[in-house]
Amino acid sequence: TTPTNAGHQVTETCRGDGGIELGEAMLMFNRFTLQQRENALVKQGWLILFRRFRMRKLDDFTRYGLPVPKEDASKDGYFPVLLRQPYTIWHLLRDPPLLARKIFYRLYPHVPSLIRRTLKRTHGRINKDKNSSS
Repeated sequence: TTPTNAGHQVTETCRGDGGIELGEAMLMFNRFTLQQRENALVKQGWLILFRRFRMRKLDDFTRYGLPVPKEDASKDGYFPVLLRQPYTIWHLLRDPPLLARKIFYRLYPHVPSLIRRTLKRTHGRINKDKNSSS
């Protein structure tokens, strides 16, 4: 087996390369539905990338060899709005549901499998009830 973060792994050799990391993120993003794009965790992922690569405006995409997203020509497009948002830990305190989800996702792998199965079944029933009532 190969240890995680081994120097010869592709992931490790590409770490910190904005062109590759932002390019991969953009490829995945283009496959998302509108509902997935509006997910708070997806937006937070973009904020983390923007902060890591010191991006402040749309033209910064070209600095990493990526085209500027076409649908974002207006000031109210998806990325311009995100680029204007400050990324701080205090932002999470203003969004308690996002903070709760982040805590849950961090703890979830450590939850016993019996409880995880119960959570999955319960969550599935809740979503089924929501879809049938609308």
